[in-house]
Amino acid sequence: PSQQFLEAIVVGNRGYFGSGVGGGGVHIVDLTNPYSPTLLGTVTPSNGNGHAGIHEMVVFSQGSKTFLIENYNSLSTTKILKVIDVTNPAAPVFVRDIVPTEPQWVHAMHIRGNRMFTSGWGNSANRGRTEIYHISNIDTQAPTLLGFISDPSPTISAGNAMHSSWSSEDGNYLYSCRETSNGTGDLRVYNVTNPATPLLVNS
Repeated sequence: PSQQFLEAIVVGNRGYFGSGVGGGGVHIVDLTNPYSPTLLGTVTPSNGNGHAGIHEMVVFSQGSKTFLIENYNSLSTTKILKVIDVTNPAAPVFVRDIVPTEPQWVHAMHIRGNRMFTSGWGNSANRGRTEIYHISNIDTQAPTLLGFISDPSPTISAGNAMHSSWSSEDGNYLYSCRETSNGTGDLRVYNVTNPATPLLVNS
């Protein structure tokens, strides 16, 4: 009852629920029988070195393992993304921190193949960055930053407020949404065939 869940992901018969308020971290649940869900484990600061408050997360498989990447529900102090091996939900294993070049915090992440795309919020002094990482061996190698998008705009609104993005299935295009309060928000389309030099093609 004390939890406020902000994010939910279901992969197969397993659910991942991120607690934004209440310090509950991520609850991993067996949903084989959805009328009788079973808690398999939690990822918290003391169990798997995760965040206590979750805003967004990604769950993906690489090799024989399942990984969770999560961010913190805060605009103030922590922009670190945490990578945790949740192959065994009862015993999550911390893998690494990812420290983005985004100046404020990462609002959302998604993965396409061996690439991870982030959406950076920015602040009044620095524009948000949507970053593109190579993550082919997340378990043993730190991700490599391939490039980033820092949207140009005549009006800075919360640092461009990159809320979320999604890539096309072939990985060639990225659709980036900006959440603003002054009417300048839009959806921007980039050609990311060469992630080092993303090209704005539409908005």
